Amino acid sequence: MNIVHLGPTRVKGGVAVAIRQAAISLAKLGHTVTVIGDGGPEAQKIVDSKVANYIELSWTSTAVGSIKLAWKLRAILQRLKPDIVHVHGRGPSLTCHLAGRVPDFFTLHSSHLTHQRGVFDFGLVRKLASPMARHVFTLDENGRQNAIVQLGRRPDRVSVLPHGIDTREFSPVDDASRQAIRATLGLTPTTTAVIYVGRLHAIKGPMHVIALADAMSRDASLTDVTFMVVGTGPLEPEMRREIDRRGLQSKIRMLGWCDDPRKFYHAADLVVMPSQQEGFGLVAAEAASCGAAILRTNTGGASVTVNPSVTGYICEIDEKSFVDAGLSALRERHRLPQMRVAARHWALQKLDINRQIDALLNAYQLANS
Repeated sequence: MNIVHLGPTRVKGGVAVAIRQAAISLAKLGHTVTVIGDGGPEAQKIVDSKVANYIELSWTSTAVGSIKLAWKLRAILQRLKPDIVHVHGRGPSLTCHLAGRVPDFFTLHSSHLTHQRGVFDFGLVRKLASPMARHVFTLDENGRQNAIVQLGRRPDRVSVLPHGIDTREFSPVDDASRQAIRATLGLTPTTTAVIYVGRLHAIKGPMHVIALADAMSRDASLTDVTFMVVGTGPLEPEMRREIDRRGLQSKIRMLGWCDDPRKFYHAADLVVMPSQQEGFGLVAAEAASCGAAILRTNTGGASVTVNPSVTGYICEIDEKSFVDAGLSALRERHRLPQMRVAARHWALQKLDINRQIDALLNAYQLANS
């Protein structure tokens, strides 16, 4: 099949990764795949793969610019003559419509309807027109219900298709290697490592990690626990000030950005994801596949990435719920090694990229028959 994926590739995060993984995986199976994106590291990985094609279009935030972009896209699609057009995001979807092609598939990468303003945020068109395609994929059942109830999609044209991850790339290491990794991070074999990986942005909730560390420091039964924050972002200066203000310098280590977080997943006893909003939660999926227990808020993808009380914990989105759940997890930290093993099994059963690609191909073939 001749397949086109159209969506944002520039911004770091799960959407760009999902587009890149799907495109390369489908191309390796012998399909002709072209990604139309807006640059960034994931786009470069597509180019470097030498199996999938890449065309760059810079998304715009103006109405006039969107119309011009649609004309460019129309010419590209006429030249490519794709059997399947799969769009990711409301902007690319509406641009595709303006170009005269109704997308075959639309992936709704967030379980929530965004409240951010932009060129496509105009009333009913924003809610009803921009995510239109012949079929809609959501990342979990909550997203599916949102698409049906809030976007008015027919139930038979909405299905759940979680992101997949490469469980060979994100795999556990043996215990000796794990302890060696932990040693390089200054962790003893008895230290409980609680690790946050992600952008330091309000929507990711990293300040909740400080609140949890603070509450833990006041519990005399919880000793030998180290928090690590792996990431950068606009909240970093405020977080450093708050750590100093609360006297938590010995409890929390700010480690900056890391392009390959696997060593932190391997070192972690508990990976925390206190996001206020998520489409899926790629960090939780990657960490689980590497054999880490997870504590995450009940945002998009929670039910797919965590099996509650088996592979980790799911809590409500507010700070108090996250802190309470974190304290409970630390008070029963003897369970974390078992959860780490279960998390890997869960990832193999639920999150492997091959499951996603098989489901995609089945849907594409039905649509193209």
